[in-house]
Amino acid sequence: MRAAVAAGVFLGTTFAIAVVFFIPVIVFNLSRIEALEIAGRHIPVTQFADELGALFWGTFIVALAFTSFIASLLLFATGRIIRPHRKPVRTDDALVHLNVLRLSGAER
Repeated sequence: MRAAVAAGVFLGTTFAIAVVFFIPVIVFNLSRIEALEIAGRHIPVTQFADELGALFWGTFIVALAFTSFIASLLLFATGRIIRPHRKPVRTDDALVHLNVLRLSGAER
């Protein structure tokens, strides 16, 4: 169940990022339309819709790569890398370290 939820969140996030990345593309392409004349070419509406669909899926692939990178960071980052865990210093260890420091000082 958790895997299905994680996969759903992953795909939902990917789709949302693809939409956010696609907004500038669609705005740019809609600003170029002049009675279905795009960059000096006359094309039918269906062909223009197909081009926008292809642009969206290209953007979706970029968003998928971005989300996969973030997901891999979250999945494979261990606690040691993010939050190092130090052992509490015991009194015996402190005495051993103190003796080592005495031997390495001027008394040597």
